[in-house]
Amino acid sequence: MLGSNLGDLLPRRAAGNPGVEAVVDLASGVRVDFWTLNEGVNRVSRALTAIGVRPGDRVGLLAPTCLELIETYYGAAKIGGVVVLLNCRLVADELECLLVDSGATFPGPSPV
Repeated sequence: MLGSNLGDLLPRRAAGNPGVEAVVDLASGVRVDFWTLNEGVNRVSRALTAIGVRPGDRVGLLAPTCLELIETYYGAAKIGGVVVLLNCRLVADELECLLVDSGATFPGPSPV
């Protein structure tokens, strides 16, 4: 059964299979299981809530493919935010256009 949003899926997986490997970050060699991933997502969702992100807000996310990108993506989803993924290869004018066009109101944390 699907949850009300994407953010509802991870906690159920973490509860059912806490020790199963969820993410392998090839660049850093970091490996995390579903329990650890869910804990990181919870930290990000609390941080986003603390800065005022609310359900329906669009969160701009500019990050390389890494664990932090996944945590931020799911963290925004958990609180009902909409992630606007931005490509690291775009120039400033292109990024600005995407942010304005998407209606992003909160640029998300970037691990870079």
